[in-house]
Amino acid sequence: MAEDSIMVTVRCLAFNHAKYIRQCLNGFIMQKTNFDFEVVVHDDASSDGTAEIIKEYADKYPRLIKPILEEENQYSKGGNILHNIMNSHTRGKYIAFCEGDDYWTDPLKLQKQVDILEQHPEYSMVYTGFQTVDEEGKAILRPDYERYMRVSFTGDIFPYLLRYGNFVLTVSICLRKEHYMGAIRENSPCFLDFNTVIASCANSMAYYLPEKTCCYRQSPNGMMMTQGKEVSRKTQKIRKYIVGLYLDGKIQKRGFLRHNIIKIDLLVFAFHL
Repeated sequence: MAEDSIMVTVRCLAFNHAKYIRQCLNGFIMQKTNFDFEVVVHDDASSDGTAEIIKEYADKYPRLIKPILEEENQYSKGGNILHNIMNSHTRGKYIAFCEGDDYWTDPLKLQKQVDILEQHPEYSMVYTGFQTVDEEGKAILRPDYERYMRVSFTGDIFPYLLRYGNFVLTVSICLRKEHYMGAIRENSPCFLDFNTVIASCANSMAYYLPEKTCCYRQSPNGMMMTQGKEVSRKTQKIRKYIVGLYLDGKIQKRGFLRHNIIKIDLLVFAFHL
């Protein structure tokens, strides 16, 4: 598979996901596409056999599964090490994401998203509906996540991300690499999924597919469950950074008169910058 033929790089981070990783990897293998894609699977020195399962799949599907198997945990070193490692192995024109405990359910997920991005340069990202599941994979209703899908739409979602925070699940998206690796995201003061989404939509629009193409697993060990206050603090810091770029003219100007609450936010944030 030549590097220049790869349309999508799927980025998968795994750590002690032995219970779930087969379901995750099977979601990649079942994808039906008319283009080449690769799946970069990074195991961060798991101790439960996750790496062995990844290697099993890489041996069976060497053209698709590209493993990075760490002997020493990288996340614990702090900084943005994992992001930089994955960037160095990302070759596709587009990027999709799925962590080792989540999974895709629609075999046409990537094909649908790439078709839209190829035909519509005005969109930087395609995101979709999703199903929340528990640790055992049973479908559950989480009110705030159900609300995410109700407020999702195609168009300029940037003002709404800025005002209300992130309502796009990373497992559902496929986006243009130049937006993900662009200066807006790379220069951010801290990194969350929110960076990925708002940087991608800062100067372009997003397309929403309402069909549920994937499953997000709610885990008691997830970041929102264990580090909720820290995530909120970082989200606010990112918002202030983005507002600063907007006020400096580095992000496309919007008609914020149509978004009076957001206009007030801009003034408040500007005062505190």
